[in-house]
Amino acid sequence: NFAASSPGVTQMAWFKTSYAGIILARNNNATGDSTSYDRHMGMSNGGNLCYGLWIGSEYVLSSPGSYNDGKWHHGAVSVGPSGTKIYVDGILVNSSGNTVFENGGGYYKSGWGTCNWSAAPTYLKFRGSLEDIRVYQNTQLTDEQVKHIALSAGQDDITNGLAIRWMTTGAFNTTPSTILDFSGNGNNGTVYNTAVMKFGEQRVSYKKRKRYS
Repeated sequence: NFAASSPGVTQMAWFKTSYAGIILARNNNATGDSTSYDRHMGMSNGGNLCYGLWIGSEYVLSSPGSYNDGKWHHGAVSVGPSGTKIYVDGILVNSSGNTVFENGGGYYKSGWGTCNWSAAPTYLKFRGSLEDIRVYQNTQLTDEQVKHIALSAGQDDITNGLAIRWMTTGAFNTTPSTILDFSGNGNNGTVYNTAVMKFGEQRVSYKKRKRYS
């Protein structure tokens, strides 16, 4: 159940951290451990931005440089007809010819998820800050589109294929709580467990939302 000729998918977020952990990933279970998972965008133990896909076996593409420097960076990953790509601050830093990813349904989780792969970070929960988390469903953005989004600091108008856009809106003092989806699709996220990570500068743990296919 893989998508080799799919239009693809693009995931991105602003992040700031000094640690490893999952930024955004697809899991088949909403809250607990999952038995099916891929499209893992996250930080390795060495601080590299990585994209992990399941193509019948583990497939992980990593950035050559490390970004666990406690500074804000815009990270983006995609897979589709143009291959598998990783971007940092609008610049394409690594790519491959792989066009395949697991074409399963489930939930996008940010800041946490299941990953038992050999390349997974030692600590999966993200410790740091996240903002403007996006999923472009059935759309592999071009290099220029990703660069435009990174340089526009959230003021872009690239909405074709945008399925999820989670942004910080108000304080989160209850468990669970809701983070609104600004894509216009109503794919609000649910927050669980406080004091683990931050969205923007407000402390929460992770959020999730069902994806379509």
